[in-house]
Amino acid sequence: MLEEEEDEKAFRDVETEVLKQLSCMGRLVVATGDGIVLRPMNWSYLRHGVTVWLDVPVEALANRVINAGEQCWSLSGSTTSSSPYDQAVEMLTDILKHRESFYADSDATVSFQKLVSQTGLDGVDSLTPTMLALEVLEEIDKLIKHKRH
Repeated sequence: MLEEEEDEKAFRDVETEVLKQLSCMGRLVVATGDGIVLRPMNWSYLRHGVTVWLDVPVEALANRVINAGEQCWSLSGSTTSSSPYDQAVEMLTDILKHRESFYADSDATVSFQKLVSQTGLDGVDSLTPTMLALEVLEEIDKLIKHKRH
């Protein structure tokens, strides 16, 4: 196994252990990384609470990756696109294709694009943390009301 793959596996092992420990606690909000959904064992821990997929457009994620700098994201070698933005879009699109069905197993979805359309804002970067939190709470409220009936 390559060192990078070993590092990824070790990270995922620690991630699973932390999730296991947190799943025993109540009244927590746990923001996970996007790869946590890949292990079936993690879903058993995630199901101790409510899961919400924050569905952010790939283009917005690519902008965030580029703005954060390449030190936190490797954009070298694996794509044919010329610009860092195009490379990020290509890589994130590939990741989404592989993981979207896992994300779709969440109890609720908050679509940033849908929220932008509903509010008439210019783009997802215009959404505030408060707006997103309120949308998440609204989706959770819908789940609770649905379970009552």
